Amino acid sequence: SVFAVYADVVFDNWKKPPDNNPDLNRKDLGAMQDAWKIIKCMANQSFYLIYSSGWGTQEHYQDMSCLQVQTSHLNYALKSANYTSKWYNTKSETMESSTQDVQAVKQKDYSIENIMHLGQPQRKATSPNGTCYNLDFNFICELTGCTIYHQECWRRPFTKYSEKYVLFSNSFCHILRSLQNAEDYESCEFWLREDWLKNITIPQVVTKRGSEECAENEKESGSPSKTTYSYDSLFKELPSSCRYAFLLNCGYPTHRIYDREDCDKIC
Repeated sequence: SVFAVYADVVFDNWKKPPDNNPDLNRKDLGAMQDAWKIIKCMANQSFYLIYSSGWGTQEHYQDMSCLQVQTSHLNYALKSANYTSKWYNTKSETMESSTQDVQAVKQKDYSIENIMHLGQPQRKATSPNGTCYNLDFNFICELTGCTIYHQECWRRPFTKYSEKYVLFSNSFCHILRSLQNAEDYESCEFWLREDWLKNITIPQVVTKRGSEECAENEKESGSPSKTTYSYDSLFKELPSSCRYAFLLNCGYPTHRIYDREDCDKIC
């Protein structure tokens, strides 16, 4: 099986700016931070998680490859939908999936919904005044992870949940900051639309197998070599606006979740 999900470099110093207001997460940039628009966009076709940075990546995406998401059953009144995830489990070598609720909500003083809430019961439509959030102190991140202090007015204490803050989005990519209070770890994510991803050419590399493995595979395939993909230039092939947004907010990607060979196994 292929275990090429993680990059060699560990970006230990990545952390969210303490004021929760990085350059691409300002309320005056609402056109690029519309969570409901993202939910609707995901109903048309799947989006794949290409890269992820931050401590939450290893905690929440361990043994996962070729993670793709798509929404369905949109509720325009509640700005909610079903959120279906599919991925390849590199440990069990099987395809897995899950479906949960997703809803667009907004931080206080934001003009539009800029957060995707996952795995929670749907609540009433967002009020004009926003939620019980504090724009500057939603959560505090340190090297050991993130701690969530705010308690929304509709949620009971100690409820497990996940929220994705929209840093940047357009018609073909989404840059999200993901936080899950189950482990208090954050991740910064690069999602790419399926048709855009299929148009990217990933070079193939022919490698020689080990002697023992070679002998076994020669009997099966008659060839001592194996063809794999090289992802060294993948990041450069992604849309430039998306790359800049990711670099500005997340730094260089540290974990690659997308693996075309694994994706071929579940198609």
